[in-house]
Amino acid sequence: MRQISPVIMGLPSTTNGRDGGLQEDEAGYELHNDGDVTGIRRPLPSPPPASIFAFVSFPEEIDVSARNLLCTYFTYLKTNMYPIAKYSASDPTDIYWFHWTQLDLAYLHAILYTTSFFFDDLTGRKSERTKYHSYRTVSELNKQLSDPQTALTDSTTTVVMFMLFITECFGDMESAHMHMMGLKKIIDLRGGLKSYEGKPLLQEKIRR
Repeated sequence: MRQISPVIMGLPSTTNGRDGGLQEDEAGYELHNDGDVTGIRRPLPSPPPASIFAFVSFPEEIDVSARNLLCTYFTYLKTNMYPIAKYSASDPTDIYWFHWTQLDLAYLHAILYTTSFFFDDLTGRKSERTKYHSYRTVSELNKQLSDPQTALTDSTTTVVMFMLFITECFGDMESAHMHMMGLKKIIDLRGGLKSYEGKPLLQEKIRR
């Protein structure tokens, strides 16, 4: 399996910051228009208690606040961000969206980053939590893109889609374009969209 360089994805190198990590400002973007995120302005429903994940093992330990973000994403944001799921044919393997949080650290932080960003949009400020999950998403994604075993997986594809979505929301079209080119590279190296036929909902989201 061929390796994808993080540079292709438009991601900063993880060797530029202190202790081999990113500088904090490299992980975030300026929010140009806080109305661009989802167009959702109705009150959020209360998510189920984070204790529903009490027996779920994640790739690393996450705190109660992060577990609440996961609850919000899977009970509310996931469907509203990608309403295509409401109108698409049933996907019998739909459970993989949550299963990946237990296997893929970049995917886990991408969901936490996206959900935290959504709350920031509602409050009009960028929180330290959003900056942290942004940094971790980029850092872990760089690692996966450098590893032939993980560079072309379904979950890595999805993380790149998350990054594309967020950079578009920030109005950072240059980074969004680089993520789009990186996504295209992954799809091409996998042999095209047909390689996602086993996950029809993911395939439809990529088509969008």
